[in-house]
Amino acid sequence: MRVFSDIPDLRAHLRDPVATIGNFDGLHRGHRAIIERVLARARATGGSSLLVTFEPHPLTILAPDRAPRMITTRRQKLAFLEEAGLEFVLILPFTMELASVDAASFVKGHLADGLGVREVYVGANFNFGRGREGNADLLVALCADLRIRAEKVPEVLSLGSPISSSRIRRAIQAGEVELARDLLGRPFAIEGIVIHGAGRGARLGFPTANLKPAHDLVPQDGVYITEMVIDGAARPSVTNIGSRPTFPDAAYAVETHLLDGAADLYGRPVEVRFLARLRQELRFASPQALRTGPVPRPRPPPEFPTLGRFITFEGIEGSGKTTQIQMLSNHLEERGIDHTLTREPGGTAIGDQVRKLVLNPANTDITPGCELLLYAAARAQHLEQVIRPALQEGRVVLCDRYLDATLAYQGFGRGLELDMILMLHALEVLAQRPDHTILFDIDARTALERARERDVSTSPDETRFEQESLEFHERVRSGYLELARKEPGRFVVLDALGTPAEVQVRVQAAVDRFLGGP
Repeated sequence: MRVFSDIPDLRAHLRDPVATIGNFDGLHRGHRAIIERVLARARATGGSSLLVTFEPHPLTILAPDRAPRMITTRRQKLAFLEEAGLEFVLILPFTMELASVDAASFVKGHLADGLGVREVYVGANFNFGRGREGNADLLVALCADLRIRAEKVPEVLSLGSPISSSRIRRAIQAGEVELARDLLGRPFAIEGIVIHGAGRGARLGFPTANLKPAHDLVPQDGVYITEMVIDGAARPSVTNIGSRPTFPDAAYAVETHLLDGAADLYGRPVEVRFLARLRQELRFASPQALRTGPVPRPRPPPEFPTLGRFITFEGIEGSGKTTQIQMLSNHLEERGIDHTLTREPGGTAIGDQVRKLVLNPANTDITPGCELLLYAAARAQHLEQVIRPALQEGRVVLCDRYLDATLAYQGFGRGLELDMILMLHALEVLAQRPDHTILFDIDARTALERARERDVSTSPDETRFEQESLEFHERVRSGYLELARKEPGRFVVLDALGTPAEVQVRVQAAVDRFLGGP
C-alpha cells in the first residue's frame, strides 16, 4: 500500500481508480463493508483501489471544542488499511481552504479532474463540501453528470442500530469494551510507550507496565481483561485505568500486569487490546490488602423473603441436560411456578475458540491465557443482569450450565481446585442462603460414549481433546459426589442411563422436594 498527501503526485500512479472518501476513524465493520465494495469493484474493473481521507479530523479545524477523540492513531489506521488490501491511500491535509470548497467543486476538481476517479462508494451518512452541504445522494447525482459511477453502501447494523464511529466512542468512554469490540470487529486498542511508575506493583509482587498512551480516547476508569502486544506477540494481561484510590498520592495511570510473567518494557512501544471489563476501580483497606480483597462493604440482610431458588444443570454436550432442563421447565409451568430459563453465557462461543486453540493454534482470535478471563467476565455480567434480578423477584431460575468449567480442562493445566472453589463461592453469593441452590450433574462418560456413537469420524486431535475433557469432568464429578454426600439436598449427581423420561422422574422428584410441595 502506498500513502500520498498530494493529488498530483498520486495521479501518475493511478489507473481508472475505484475510490471511497471519508474520515474512517476506527475502521469499524461499517467502514470495512465500504472498503470491501471498493476492492471488489477494483478487481472486477482492473482499476486501482483508493481511499481518500483527511487529517486532522475536520472538526479539529472548524470547531475544536467539538472535535472527537480519535479511536485509532494514524499508525493504526494505516496498518488496518494495508491489512484490508488497499493499493493507495490519499491523506488530504484538512485546512480552512479545503473546508471552503463547495460540494460540486470538490467532485469535479478533486475526484474527476484531480484523481480521474471512475467509481466512488461512500457510506449512507456521508457528508462533504462547504458547511457539510453535500450528502451521499448529492454525490451520486453530481457524479452521474460527470459519468462517474457512484453508490452509497448500506449501513451495517448491530443490535438494530447503525454502526458508527460516534457510537463506538460512546461505548469506549462508558467502559463497554465488549460492545466496542463487536462494533469494531476487533478489540479496541491503545498504543504508547511504557514509562517508569512508582514501582508499587512490583513491591507487592504484581509488577505493572505504565503506559503513556498515544490516544486521547481511553476506556472509562476500571479494571479490564486485556492483551498486551509486544513486538507483535500478544500476551494475556489485566489493565487498570484510573486514579488507584488505595494510594492517596497516586495520579491517574494506565497500567498493565502481564499474566504470564514480567518483562523489561521501559521505553518500548506496546499496544493494549481491551477484551472485557471486569469491574470498577476499588479502594482496598491497605496496599497489602490488594492481595486479599477490597474494603469490606455492609452485607445485605440475611433474610430475603422473596428470594427465588436457583437450579443449575451441569454436564458435557450430549449428556441430556438441555432436554432435562426443558422438561423441568414444562413441569414447573404445570405446577404454576414462575421461573426463568437461561444458560451460562459465553461457554459455547468461547469453548469453540478454545477447541480451535488446542487443535489449530493459528485458527483462533483468543490468545492463550485469556479464554478463562473472558468466560469469567461473561458469567459475572450474566449473573448481575439476568440471574440476580430474577431471584430478587422471587422467581425460580433454571440454568443450563452455570458452573460449567470446560475451558479449564487438563490440557491447559489450569488450577482446577481453585476454579471450583471460586465457582462454588459464586453460587453461595448468588443464592445468599445454602438452601436456595441445587445442582444436578449428568454423567460425562455415558454422554461421551453416546457422542462417539453419533460421530464415528472423530479425528485423533478431537479424540484427544474429548479424552482430556472427560478426565477433567471426572475430577469435577468426584468433587460433586463428595459435596452430595455432605449436602444431599443441594448437590444431586445423576447418570444418563435409561430413557430421558426415566431420568426426568428423578429430576422432578428432587426438585419437588427442593421447592416444597407434592
